[in-house]
This record gives sequence, structure tokens and C-alpha cells, in this order.
Amino acid sequence: MRLCFDPVMCPKAVLPAALKIAKAAGFDAMVLHCAFTASSPFHPDASVRMIRDYFDDAGVALMGLHVRDDPGSNLRQVEWDVHLARALRLRCASFLCGARSREAREALVRGVHALLESIPDVTLNIGNGVDTCLESAADFDVLMPDLPERAHVWLNAMDVDNAVEIVDKYVERMGIVTIGEDDMDVVRALKANGYDGPVVLNAVGGSVADLRVRVEEVLT
Repeated sequence: MRLCFDPVMCPKAVLPAALKIAKAAGFDAMVLHCAFTASSPFHPDASVRMIRDYFDDAGVALMGLHVRDDPGSNLRQVEWDVHLARALRLRCASFLCGARSREAREALVRGVHALLESIPDVTLNIGNGVDTCLESAADFDVLMPDLPERAHVWLNAMDVDNAVEIVDKYVERMGIVTIGEDDMDVVRALKANGYDGPVVLNAVGGSVADLRVRVEEVLT
């Protein structure tokens, strides 16, 4: 597994500062968000070349990009963001689902199929969230059979009660995982199931460096 720093831990830090914070906390990998943080690639003072250079100079790997959410209703914007991810040397992009309704789920499925047909060299990580059409293990069971193989899971263990069950059932479709301070059982499940992808650490209100140490102890 590759442990990744989450810049939501320092939302006001622009990218060079966020990279320094990540390095100081012991990380050599990080994700970005198109929204919510000053380290966003949408920052008016940023460019694709600058972002790549910042990561290269810091010796930190960019492991994921949280693009705009809900391609069911924002297909063109999400498509643009996926191309941005490709320009940043990624072959994946992550987003959250839309509203908790059958119509939103059906629109999501259509949007994911359309994106993967138009951009053949990427995978998409579809994230769970409270009050979305991917909120529980049962929702995964409904949604995943309707998605193509290159549609993977972004499991946010902090936003679902039965994350271990989801890991056990869908680990082969996992593209990225976010964990918090109370998710060591999820780390153990990922290890037991042979997951070797990125794991994003989010220590809300705590020390992300301490959380990294705890996760590393579980993995050794």
C-alpha cells in the first residue's frame, strides 16, 4: 500500500506549502482535490507544468485527483477534469456519487459509461458518501454490477459503517481508500485481502503523522 497525505488536513495551504507539510509528516505521496483546498490544481496561480514541477522537486508522488463530483449531472465538467488528471500524469480520477435516488444512480451509470468510452486510458474511482446513491454495502451491491470493469471504488471508510464488509467483497475493484483515525480494522482488512493501492490518511482533529505511524505498525 502507498500511504498518501490528504491536503484537506491543511485546506488553506497552497500546493508548495502543502507538500512541505506532507513531507514533514513523513509522507512521500499525496492526493489533490479540485475543490475544498488552496492546493487545488484550479488555483489561479497554478499551471499543469508548475504542479508537476512542485511534486518532482519535493520528491512526492501524486497518487490521485478528486475531480468535480457526480458525472451524472456534470458530465462535461468531469470529463474536463479527467483530462486534467491525465495531464498531471495520472491514469485515474476520483469523484463522489450524486443524490440518493434511482434517477441519480441511473444517470451516474450512464455518465461513467460515457466517460470511459470517450477516454479509454483511464480508470474512474467512484466514491461513497452520506446521502448519496452509494452510502452502504447494499448500495455497492446494486451499483457495481451496472458499471464497466474500469470503474473502480473510492472507499471512504470514514463515511460508511460497514467498510470492512465492502473491502472483503470488492477489494479487486478498489482504486483508492480513505481512512481516519478509527479505521485500523479497515487497514487490517485491506492487508488481509492483498490490497496494494493508495490509502489516503485523514486525521480530522488529530495528528496525521501519528496516524501514519499507527497504520505502518499494522502493515508491518
